[in-house]
Amino acid sequence: MTLKSKTATAGMALTLLCLCVGCEVFPFERKPVEYQEIGIIQFQDRFVPREIQLVMGRPARLHITSAVEGASMEVSIEGLDVSAVTSAGRVSTLTLEPGQIRTLEGRTLKSGLNGVGAIFRVSKGGEPIPVAPADGVVEVAVVMTDELAAPRQITLMRGVPVRLYVSKTDSDVGFDNFECDRLGIKLRVADRKVETVAFRPDRPGTFVFMGTVTPDSRVNIVVIDGPGL
Repeated sequence: MTLKSKTATAGMALTLLCLCVGCEVFPFERKPVEYQEIGIIQFQDRFVPREIQLVMGRPARLHITSAVEGASMEVSIEGLDVSAVTSAGRVSTLTLEPGQIRTLEGRTLKSGLNGVGAIFRVSKGGEPIPVAPADGVVEVAVVMTDELAAPRQITLMRGVPVRLYVSKTDSDVGFDNFECDRLGIKLRVADRKVETVAFRPDRPGTFVFMGTVTPDSRVNIVVIDGPGL
């Protein structure tokens, strides 16, 4: 073997070694996982939202809490061996991998309370837009702790009325004031409670809904024009 061939072979071996063990010469950097963060609140007779919208190709975390005082309930997903126990003032999280999400279209998030359930809707891409039920009002749940806001972003359509349900736990001061002046939203939420505000977004744009006591608890509200607007 010539000197040139030996040099080429040694260089290839070094390259393979680096790729196999991630050596210090060319270290690998893993990108942080971007989860779909979904807020879900359980009431006596339903979940909010009634339809849980997910996108294929990305893992998801379902952050579930309850507005029903004095009861702990198991929540599970039809067809999957995953479950969690939730209660008022407690946030339980179910993590779903992309392979599991592909199977969820039309399946149900189930509760042991009164047969309460919510339907999964799975799309191939794009930011999900909450679907209004028969009464024409979009219902959106936001689950807040001192370190978490789920979801981090809500996409709404201009002119479509919204009922926003906000849950807050882990507050050191016992409450927080949430507001978005540009959309006329102001809400005081006591710790371990769920409060509701109704509004109709009247302008397109991106607006911040955040706590005044814990400003890290924030959600971007994106308002878009719907068909014909």
